[in-house]
Amino acid sequence: MNTSRMATRLQLGLSALVLMLSITTSPARAGMEQPRDTPAVHAVVFDTDLLQRIIAATNEAKNAIDGQDSLFYLLGKDGKPRSVDSMVAEVEALPSVVAILRRHGFNPRQYVLANIAFANSYMAAAVILAEGEQGWEQVDRMGVTREHVQFCLEHMDELAGAI
Repeated sequence: MNTSRMATRLQLGLSALVLMLSITTSPARAGMEQPRDTPAVHAVVFDTDLLQRIIAATNEAKNAIDGQDSLFYLLGKDGKPRSVDSMVAEVEALPSVVAILRRHGFNPRQYVLANIAFANSYMAAAVILAEGEQGWEQVDRMGVTREHVQFCLEHMDELAGAI
């Protein structure tokens, strides 16, 4: 697949990925955590097992929250990032979802952190696809780890297939 076509596919699929991850109903931006939570988001280790588990858990959880838009929201009503603790509390208030997450090897905190890390990194990968090597400077300013972005770049087909 050529870069231009992949970038277009990524741009079209970005909103769907965010919805798939059940993070938010508004467009996501890189750095969707409060600064005090950034070290925990950066500590998430991406691998194909995590990718497969998060996709499976999210798809299953969406069915468990019938009528609800999202498991948790990254932004508060003021438009500012919420704390990881507040998002975890929101997920913990859904016992059926917690059971699903546990079956897929997550506790609510791990799930929230992985979702934030994935959303940030996927969007940063879109910058790289759109701008090429020059995009890395912008990604660095976003505060997203290069390892996370590289993982997303390497798994674009798999990510697109999950949308």
